[in-house]
Amino acid sequence: MSLRVLIQSLLFSASAVALTASLGLAQPASMDWGSLAGTTRPTELTKAEITEKKGDFVPTNIGFVDDEGNNVTMGDFLGKGKPIILQLGYFECPMLCGTVHKDMINAFRGLDIDMADFYVLSVSINPDESWRLANLKRRSLTEALLDRSSENWHLLTGKQFDITELTRIVGFGYAYIPETGEYAHPAGLVFIAADGKITQYLGGLKYKPEEVRKALVEAGRGSVGTPLEQLWLTCANMVGRLSWPLVLLRVGATLTILTILSFFFIMWVKMMKQKQRDRDSAGQDPLPTV
Repeated sequence: MSLRVLIQSLLFSASAVALTASLGLAQPASMDWGSLAGTTRPTELTKAEITEKKGDFVPTNIGFVDDEGNNVTMGDFLGKGKPIILQLGYFECPMLCGTVHKDMINAFRGLDIDMADFYVLSVSINPDESWRLANLKRRSLTEALLDRSSENWHLLTGKQFDITELTRIVGFGYAYIPETGEYAHPAGLVFIAADGKITQYLGGLKYKPEEVRKALVEAGRGSVGTPLEQLWLTCANMVGRLSWPLVLLRVGATLTILTILSFFFIMWVKMMKQKQRDRDSAGQDPLPTV
């Protein structure tokens, strides 16, 4: 088998493994949809996903109303030297958002970082929700935090235009369900540096304090997470929420691809060395004849 054919076979195998892994993990867990599981249409479910946009910037001019009734913009939180945890959902969500908030609280209570050192923004995707509703929700979150301060946790409501702009920029897909008056949406946290750069995502539920801390420190430095760091965060976040076969499938697929690419690189290096040896041999003067 020639080297070219071998390389093509390896690349085909890597693509097949990646496709298999993506198909095995593409379906959303039923727990993520709450009471919407039996009522949503396929087209609406496909919109309810997070598309990572790490490295993009959140503008300062997007406007909302905070849980005290004050008009604010993203600029009131950006540029203050503190990273931001952005959580999107809505306050009257029948199941998922309450679980997200509970898991956030559990993670915050286990952090060794003071909550005064970062902002948490919970933004409603429902333009019909008011700041008064956000205020009631804020009180319940404050009580649940116990000894942790909620001063920097802001619950925001806004107009459809601003909601659409923010969700588009951070890659948060969702869909309104007319039959139920509810929203299909994913669960997850978006980490944003003080200058507005999107640095990391934590998808799903059950956020561990060490995951949140790592992502916060990364956002504090303003550095975008690497693919390997994201793999670590995703795998750690999946354990306990997805079945072990799916976890092992994703990890195994990633390791297989890395192995194939490493083998390809080694073969390429050997080929370059062989070409260099051939050139060196061809460049030597022939032995004199007697």
